[in-house]
Formats: sequence, structure tokens, C-alpha cells
Amino acid sequence: MTGVFEIADNFVGTVAKHNPLAATHMGITGSDHLMPDYSPDATHSFYREIITALGQMEAAVPLNDRERMCKDTFIDASTVSVEQHESRDYLRDINVLFSPVQSVRSIFDLMPKDSLEAWENIASRMEKVKDSLFTYREALDKGRAEGLVASRRQVNGCADQCAVWAGDRNSPPFFDSMVDAFDACGISDGLLGIRLEKASKSASKAYAEFSNYLRDAYLTDATPADGVGRERYALSAKGYLGVDIDPEETYDWGWEQLEWVRSEMLKTASAIKPGASIDEAIEILDSDPERMIKGEDEFRQWMQDLQDRTIEEMDGVHFDILDPVREIEASYHHRVVPLPCTTRGHLKTFPAQAALGIRLGGKQNFRYGVKFLLLIMKVSQGIISRSLQCCYDRRAFAIPTIVWQGLRDM
Repeated sequence: MTGVFEIADNFVGTVAKHNPLAATHMGITGSDHLMPDYSPDATHSFYREIITALGQMEAAVPLNDRERMCKDTFIDASTVSVEQHESRDYLRDINVLFSPVQSVRSIFDLMPKDSLEAWENIASRMEKVKDSLFTYREALDKGRAEGLVASRRQVNGCADQCAVWAGDRNSPPFFDSMVDAFDACGISDGLLGIRLEKASKSASKAYAEFSNYLRDAYLTDATPADGVGRERYALSAKGYLGVDIDPEETYDWGWEQLEWVRSEMLKTASAIKPGASIDEAIEILDSDPERMIKGEDEFRQWMQDLQDRTIEEMDGVHFDILDPVREIEASYHHRVVPLPCTTRGHLKTFPAQAALGIRLGGKQNFRYGVKFLLLIMKVSQGIISRSLQCCYDRRAFAIPTIVWQGLRDM
């Protein structure tokens, strides 16, 4: 009989086969030049393989506690994946945070850019953006035919995102930044440079066309309701959290936590100036030159210093931080970003106008608001938060550490 770890490890390969983006996220080589097939047929094929692997794991006999933990985790995660597929929500998977709209574009932020082979992979992936978005459209059209549609708000938001990345919102196309980054790397290959330029134009055009599809075709069928309903929400939450929740109880708890955060903010505001409101405290700090960061270079260095200091202060005290994640390279992203030629992990910051007290102007004259607000914005991508939570010592559990993340990424 096949062992627990062997089943789990084999399934990691299955995930990588069906979703090359997940393979890149998990560090599995060999698929970095490919894009996913989001079509209903391909999705159903993966579903059948989940069912097969789930049956194998249910029949497997764990030999120790580590295998038992692996088996339980695998069954829980894959069962949720089966439930999500059977709900057919993949036929209306449009949202502004995490859906194929974003995944197809954001994978280029993660890809290595330190070798000729790496840039050939980037060129290949950009060339496949059009086909991948087409298969995604197949799934959405099937959902429309079955009356399974997303909300208008999400559709409009995704259409706007696509337009920005295509260069239709008074900004350069995102994919042009790949060409700029290649030029900055100093890799001498004129033919590859030409190929990247063509691929960039193809990918930008694909996103422009997808934006038009969402507005001109899909939007007419989209629902005006923003809410997804209790059943869909609970299933999605289970997939994200790995546990069942009571939506009403969780909702009430969320409001309690929000009120607690607000009370703490008011305490901090009063410490800055007795009786000050939150907005008044922000204005005080925002007008203090000593608390300002001016220019991209100064901001990037401040952010880098904070990450490095945090690693030193937390390692061995609150966490054991492994060597592979001790080195983080901070980089500033403003719509389109010529990423550096590096394989180091990088901390991304996406400033938004009229958000968190940040002022944005032209390339040379923008300034950043108060540092404590930037702290709130940036920690979600840094060593302080979820970048660390995904990194732990595999030897401690002897469990294939990428199975769970791979299942969630699908």
C-alpha cells in the first residue's frame, strides 16, 4: 500500500501539473514557462485527480504521529477543495483580491530574473497570457450560461485592474516593466529582448481585451448583490481558514475587534495630543517634517532597515527564522515596476492615493505620510507577518510543507 508521505508528495506534482503558477509559488521548477488552463474541462480533470488522491489517503495507514498529522491535514484540505469544486464557484471566480485576474499578472512579480533562462521563462509566460485568460473566459461564460455570476462591483473592479495593467489608465502597461527590467539586467541577447517586447505587447493587449469583455459582455449578467450568501461565505471561509466557522458569531467578533482597534487608536491619538481625534493626530504627524519620508530611495531604505531590524529582534526570541527567509529585499511598486535582477525575496508596497494618509504626486515629487501608518500598510507583506507564517522547518514535522499551500492556491 502507498504510504502517507508518498501520496502527499505525489499530489504536489499533480498540483504543479495543473497549476504552473502554484508550482512557481512552491518553488517547483520545470513549469515556470507555463500558464494555467482555467477552462471547465481542465478544472474538472484536476477535480478527478483530487478525488483519486483523497481516496488513496483515506485508505492509507499512518505509521506514526507525523504521518497521522499529514493524513489529517491532507484529507481536510482536499475535502474542502472537492466541496468548492462541487459548488461550481470556479465558474464565477471574479474578485479584486485573489482570482485568475490577479494571479496571471502577479506571478511575474515572483519569478526569478537573474539568468538568461529565467528571462526566457518570463517571455514564454507573457506569450501565454492571452490563451490563459481565454480559458478563464470559457469558465466565466459557462457560469453565465448556468446563472452563476459574480457581483457587478467585483466585475467593475477587475475590469479597472485589467485596464490599468494594459496601460489604458494613463499609465504604462505593467508588462512593459518586464522589458525595462530585462534591459536593466545587462543580459546581452538582442533576440530575447525583441521577443520580450512582442510578448509584452501581446499580454497587454490580452488584458485590454479582457477588460472590455468584463464590461461589455459579462457585466450585463452580473448580479447587483454584493453579498454571496451564508452558504458560499462559510465554504470560502473554510477553504481559507481550514476550519468551520459560525458566520454570525465571527461577524460579531469582527465588530468587537474593530471597536477595540479604534479604542487603541484613540488612546494613541490622545498620547500625541490630549483630546485629539484620530484624524487630528494623523494631521499633526503628517505635518511634522521629522516624521516624513521623502522620495523613493529614502522610503525603500527605511523599509529595508525596519525589516532587517525586525528579523534581528524577533529571531530566537519570538520565532526561529530560517536562513532562507532572513534576507528580504524591499522594493517600491507604483503601478508598474522594473523589478531588480535578483532571486532574493522582496517586500512589496503598493501605495494608494487617498489611503492611509499617503500623498502621491509625480515621480520625483511625491512624499509619504506618517511612518506609523506605513507600518500598518507594509507589515502584511514583510517578515513581521504572513511571509514568515508560511516558512517553518520541514524537519520539525516531516510533512510535505507545500501540500496545504498548493491546495489553497488551486
